Amino acid sequence: MILKILFKIIKEKAYLISFLIFSGVVGYLNDILFEILVFSQTVILLTYIYTEYKLKDWIRNYKRGEKTYAYGFIYDEFCSLIEQLDEDKKSSSSKFELLNKRFKELSAAMPDSTVILDKNKKIEWFNSEAQKLFKFNKVYDEGTPITHIIRNPIFVEYINLAEISKEPVYFKHDKKDEVISIQVFEVPFGKDMSLLTFRDISAFEKLDSVRSDFIANVSHELKTPLTVISGYLEMLKSDSVGKEESQKFYNEMLDQSLRMNRIIGDLILITNLQTTKPIESKKEKINLNKITSEIIYDLKPILTKRKQSINIISKADIFVYGLYKEIYSAFMNLITNAVHYSAPNLNVEIDFGYTNSGSIYYSVKDYGFGIEDKEIERLTERFYRVDKGRSRNQGGTGLGLSIVKQVLNRHDAELNIESKLDEGSNFTILFNNQANYKNSPKSASNI
Repeated sequence: MILKILFKIIKEKAYLISFLIFSGVVGYLNDILFEILVFSQTVILLTYIYTEYKLKDWIRNYKRGEKTYAYGFIYDEFCSLIEQLDEDKKSSSSKFELLNKRFKELSAAMPDSTVILDKNKKIEWFNSEAQKLFKFNKVYDEGTPITHIIRNPIFVEYINLAEISKEPVYFKHDKKDEVISIQVFEVPFGKDMSLLTFRDISAFEKLDSVRSDFIANVSHELKTPLTVISGYLEMLKSDSVGKEESQKFYNEMLDQSLRMNRIIGDLILITNLQTTKPIESKKEKINLNKITSEIIYDLKPILTKRKQSINIISKADIFVYGLYKEIYSAFMNLITNAVHYSAPNLNVEIDFGYTNSGSIYYSVKDYGFGIEDKEIERLTERFYRVDKGRSRNQGGTGLGLSIVKQVLNRHDAELNIESKLDEGSNFTILFNNQANYKNSPKSASNI
């Protein structure tokens, strides 16, 4: 390859050398050597200037298949390279156009509304579902900022974020004679573009509302007859004093009726947490040290029976702002789980304080059986049990961590779970956006 290139260069330069030798001989014979050499060099220089001009003109007005009259091997190679790049670009462009066409065909067939935005959040393209949902017009709306058409403040704030959010956002939209709920998700697409997917979730919301209403109504309807049954069982148990076999049956029935009562109570609680908004005026400062001590005091009978104790690592007075009963319920569920899912004689540790970022954490650690990684994601689902037999034997309702999740959602908090089999688990609550209430005046719950 190198020899081939050298041969081409020598071949090209041979014409120049021959031209110079011929000019020199003619000049020498006619006693005008200097003049002839100057003339020949001028001709060569003008040839190169003309070649460069033609090459620049060819590049500036490039048309596929049109050859240039540039002279020289180097120029020929340069032109060939440009032509090859153009062919590659044509091939890549064709592939991109094909992929883009297939993508748009696929998006057009999707049940969700799809919109492509450019880097300035202007509409590049939309499918037929988006056209129906937002009444887009292909003539007027393509090239228009999407926030000029969809003006919902929640959507506008979401779309104007400096970085594309990994989480979807929900907003209301007027559609004909009804207001619908829309979920929108934005993902990067192409170069400096993004793709929006809109989904009408009104039907799901209505179904969830019906389900929640059903659970709430059934729970309330069951609570009254169950209370009556429990009362009569207590009376029959008192009348059967001295009859050991009867006492055993009545105890079992009472235990099961009390367990059912707890399940109904938890169902009512979790439904209220989902369907109502926290009353801001009822929020107060909650001393983590004090509320933990109260929970431990209430758990004394269980701890004594299981020969366990709870160690509070932190002794600081740290405060969070929220609804006392709800926070108490969340902490109680976490601590009770830690006690029940540890073997007797194994203690539980509680710690709380500030993270490096300034958030407040509250952790409950046990040294019990541990949880497999695949189970952790489902722990906060209603009635989900890692070990069904052991959970029922402990008298759990299967709703404890669901209640914790709902309480934390209402307090801008999150639950992190770390666990290893046969080593134990650590449940940590992170309270975000909490001010330091240490020096604030005391409230009723902290006196």
